[in-house]
Amino acid sequence: AALLGTPGGASVVQLVDPADPQTVLTHLRTAAAHPGPVLVHLAGQLTLDAKQRLPHLALARTTPRTARYTALPWHWLAAELGRRRPGSTVVVADLVADETAWPPLRAAGPSGLAAGLTLYGTVAPAPSKRGAPSKREMATPEYSRAFAGLLRGAAERPPLVLLHQ
Repeated sequence: AALLGTPGGASVVQLVDPADPQTVLTHLRTAAAHPGPVLVHLAGQLTLDAKQRLPHLALARTTPRTARYTALPWHWLAAELGRRRPGSTVVVADLVADETAWPPLRAAGPSGLAAGLTLYGTVAPAPSKRGAPSKREMATPEYSRAFAGLLRGAAERPPLVLLHQ
């Protein structure tokens, strides 16, 4: 509540390594139906589905070949949150884009994902694989760490727009 500048309490739902896009969509719909302000924090990897070449947020069981069926399509997220009253929803994202997603996202710039959302954060290319890569390399959430550090160090919560200038 304090982060969004509203009085009162707040409800928090954390999905750790969700495996099913329908589960994530259900939680997004529940959040989108809330009349008050909503903050969505995303950390993870973006990939493209092989058929339509649309960005998807990889979930726990996502592989490059299964992204279409096991990842959350970004346009689902944008559609659910985009129906809300303007200014009532903020998406904070700390994402890496795999080798299929990075070139089109880089070319499109921030508007490629914003789609009418108030979106703060970063999208970086996935770490290059050196030596014998692990099955799924982990990126360090540098943006999330810096963002949390700024919030912890502030006597009062500054507006998100000021934090991102």
